[in-house]
Amino acid sequence: MYEAFLVGIEISALVGLATGWVRYWMGFFVLFQGVIASLLIAWLVGKYLKRSAPSLNPSNGTALLVALAWLLSFWAAQIYGLGLAQAWFDPLGYFGRILQGDARETSFGLAATAGWARGFHGGFGGVFWVILNVIDSAIMYLFLFRMPWPDLTRTPSDDALQEAAANTENPARGES
Repeated sequence: MYEAFLVGIEISALVGLATGWVRYWMGFFVLFQGVIASLLIAWLVGKYLKRSAPSLNPSNGTALLVALAWLLSFWAAQIYGLGLAQAWFDPLGYFGRILQGDARETSFGLAATAGWARGFHGGFGGVFWVILNVIDSAIMYLFLFRMPWPDLTRTPSDDALQEAAANTENPARGES
């Protein structure tokens, strides 16, 4: 489990670094950034674990803590990546100006109302910007917590054997 935890921290940091850089130059993809990032993290961790780790089946408490650590790693790296994208390294100042309403973060997303899907873009700042980021982080946390941990005790050959056994005839029942 320790190896999975550390690999998840590293993958979360790399995805966060890239997301921060893209977020500075492209904008905040409202409510989808967390979904995309958390699914990418879960997929990459799962791909790694299928190759190298023993079977993992963490308890809910462990999964909650692992998801929180991965989320914090993502956010720290995203802030750092956002700072690297700037001409001067000042990511906390950038977020501070947005929070105070002195600046706005370019944002875009999708909205569905009355059967119509519409794209929107604009700039958000202040309390509404904080609310959107909290909701996005909560969605990301949910996806990381419910990550499908690979059951590495089963192999594809085990599945094939079970399927073959289910498709065989049962002579005791008189089937032929």
